[in-house]
Amino acid sequence: MTVLSFCLLAAFAAADLSLDPAPFEQTFAQEEVSFFAAEQGLPDANAVAITLLHDGTPIVLTAKGCARFDGTTWAVESEETQGAYSLLIPADGGGYWLAGKDGCLHVDKDLYSISGLRGEVAALASARHHVFLGTKEGLWQIKRKRARLVCKTESPIRAIASADNAVYAGCDDGLWSVSLKDGNPARHLDAYRDRLSAEKVDALASADGSLWMGSGDTAGKLMLSQWTHFTGESGLPYGHFTCVSPGESGVIWFGTERGAIRFDGTNWFYRAGKRWVPDDRINGIAVATDGTAWIATPQGVSRITRVKRTLAEKAAEYERIIDTRHRRLGKFVLRCHFDEPRALDTASQRASDNDGLYTAMYGAAESFRYGATKDPEAKKRAIDIFHALKLLLDVTGISGFPARAVIPVEGSKDPNEGFGEAANLSMQKEDPLWKNIVPRWPKSADGQYYWKCDTSSDEICGHFFFYATYHDFVCETEAERAEVAKVVYALASHLVDNNFALVDHDGKPTRWGNWSPEHVNSPEGWADRGLQSLEMLSFLNVALHVTGDEKFAKAAAYLRDKHAYHANAIRGRSTWPPAAVVPWDGNLAFLSFYGLIALEKDPELLRTYKLALDNNWLFAARQNDPFFNMVYLALHPEAGLDVKPEAAPLERQRTLERAVETLARTPQLLIDYRMENSHRLDVYLDPTLRQRATYGWRRSGGAVPIEERSHIRINSDNFDLNWGGEGKTEYESTYYLRPYYMGRYYGLIK
Repeated sequence: MTVLSFCLLAAFAAADLSLDPAPFEQTFAQEEVSFFAAEQGLPDANAVAITLLHDGTPIVLTAKGCARFDGTTWAVESEETQGAYSLLIPADGGGYWLAGKDGCLHVDKDLYSISGLRGEVAALASARHHVFLGTKEGLWQIKRKRARLVCKTESPIRAIASADNAVYAGCDDGLWSVSLKDGNPARHLDAYRDRLSAEKVDALASADGSLWMGSGDTAGKLMLSQWTHFTGESGLPYGHFTCVSPGESGVIWFGTERGAIRFDGTNWFYRAGKRWVPDDRINGIAVATDGTAWIATPQGVSRITRVKRTLAEKAAEYERIIDTRHRRLGKFVLRCHFDEPRALDTASQRASDNDGLYTAMYGAAESFRYGATKDPEAKKRAIDIFHALKLLLDVTGISGFPARAVIPVEGSKDPNEGFGEAANLSMQKEDPLWKNIVPRWPKSADGQYYWKCDTSSDEICGHFFFYATYHDFVCETEAERAEVAKVVYALASHLVDNNFALVDHDGKPTRWGNWSPEHVNSPEGWADRGLQSLEMLSFLNVALHVTGDEKFAKAAAYLRDKHAYHANAIRGRSTWPPAAVVPWDGNLAFLSFYGLIALEKDPELLRTYKLALDNNWLFAARQNDPFFNMVYLALHPEAGLDVKPEAAPLERQRTLERAVETLARTPQLLIDYRMENSHRLDVYLDPTLRQRATYGWRRSGGAVPIEERSHIRINSDNFDLNWGGEGKTEYESTYYLRPYYMGRYYGLIK
């Protein structure tokens, strides 16, 4: 057993965690999405309504007629369905009903129109084998191919549904019920008695013996003559309803002007943005018995299926995706780019500012994986990452100085073109800290690579995190340990010998690679003082552990005794003021906490460093980032600053459950769609002075769930409610694999 493993397992044994680990083979529903438009056979992308026939076949109504789904594509129906229709429901005995400006049409083997109607049909529903229609004049019923007026209403009908032997009509002036026995209408809701006022009812549906209503910013459920109302305070994400549709047993779906909502009786799930629907305007929803949801929008149809998966199966699929789309030069693991949104077969990679960081974190995931499973494939992957990172060190010709990225000279355009001194000076006008260094992409001594300089602290945090886990969990022979010790010695010695700075090919520190006391403890270094102090102490802990050289112990003692780096570290990353809070600092801090705490043997220093972890955990806990949660659980089994010891087991269990829930809910395709949540009813906007206007979290506590926000990458601030791109970038799945395999190693996921 390695020293690191022993330290952490001993820490677990010393505290009664009472944790119930999550089984990695436990199944959950992974949602998968498909879009359909004209290319898949729709007559027109503008899908105005959708339904399922009684045999389960989806039928969609578009601006240019209906189409039927055959399992792969859509087949266009009769041209007679191309009238001004906007409503669609299945018909008893087969076929379907259409209604709208052109009246009402029955489509089956015997197609016919309904006579006797007056005015545009705005609502259509079936009840007890009868078909009802709503117009400005009132409620109509179809009998023998003819419509008769059942009752007049005081305002236009917007929606119809049936329950409790009555037909309910949602109108501009509220909810009305019409008895099927005598046809008498009655205003149904009483604001005082039902604690629910509905001035304009936009959507109605019956499901499982209940009536569901959408009105303004409130959803309502009528069951056994009792109303339950749902608002933003109770978790409803949004109002402005367009439709309500029953789902599988116990589930109801709402369509709104800004996305679809699924409610399972306890939890609300918001499905908006290009990850889920072609357009946020939801025109109709139809749900199959297996939970598959068909959603009609002005830009096409979305199909959301629910596939049974386990955490282990999901991890295996992510590994396959990495091998398929995310291996740059066959060595580095990072994001990929598409020519068009969601065009997976056009994936390509390009050099980034942080190839080393992203690749190192994937390598650490594989190190945890091998430590947990002893799977030879995991060891091979980790070894490959070790050699990739070693290339970044070897290629520069500067001992212990890693490149950000490399580009092969052969077959590549010179990346220095357009990046001379004039360009640097121009950049400095907008960014005063931009470094004027030429060339930005020097050539390696052997002439094989261009390598990117001005390496940042991000890279170094990634390197040391990987080397600590690789040394302890993957290296099994003295030769393997000696190989990694040589690399770590060079990297750490470069920092120590250069006054704790990364010194570039120009002989000066890089922009973000200066941890010297003169910088860290200067007025200019105040914002990053805590983070930089804990980073450097973590680096030195890893170096001492891997190499055994007391040089690094003496360097750490010097920084503590002469420059109070251990006291600085208590602050950790900046969490205030808002201008000093940047998304990637959370990742860098928790990478560094790992080496800082797991490898520290001095009890007094451990107490100090755990204060730092506690301080940052107060900010990070509700980010719902599974890596933060796993690091906290692994490194800090005691009660935190504001948790009583007797309450610690419950708090830790919730921390684990939140991590596993986020892993389960993480989308299988980590594509950067633009996602907006600042308009939601269930969100609080942060009122802090000078905070960004779209910064906040759910009323129930914690960040918006992972699949409802754009942040499916490592360097994110999950409280940033409106974020994302055009769907042309897919991030590497280290976001999932790193905490998953870490949880496996430490028995948090059994």
